[in-house]
Amino acid sequence: ELLRNGLEIIDFRIPKMILPFIFLIFSAGFYIFVSMFGYKFWEFDIKENEIELKRGIFTKIVTTVPFNRIQHIDLRQSLIERMFDLSSIYIFTAGTKGSDLSIPGLPKYYSESLKDYLKNYIKDDIV
Repeated sequence: ELLRNGLEIIDFRIPKMILPFIFLIFSAGFYIFVSMFGYKFWEFDIKENEIELKRGIFTKIVTTVPFNRIQHIDLRQSLIERMFDLSSIYIFTAGTKGSDLSIPGLPKYYSESLKDYLKNYIKDDIV
């Protein structure tokens, strides 16, 4: 406490040890915000011959994968997804690495039916 002209001035110096904790709390809050509201900025559309995925909170990204480029399809479930009967579908394509798709948080029955639909389309396209 300092006295200057009869007024009390309080010294607000933040110890250097507290700054990492403030950063950690801010980072955790930002991560929780993005996790909770990020799903609202994901949408995909299955068109006649392609899948289109739009995503991004700050930067909008649109990825389009033609069915005839699909090589391989995976379904994955993390521990949390299993608790809520959800799964993620991963679509691998012929071409560059950036053209692969992953759609997380789908109901398990829907991702299984989407995988079956795409597999049938791929089989029909090969034959």
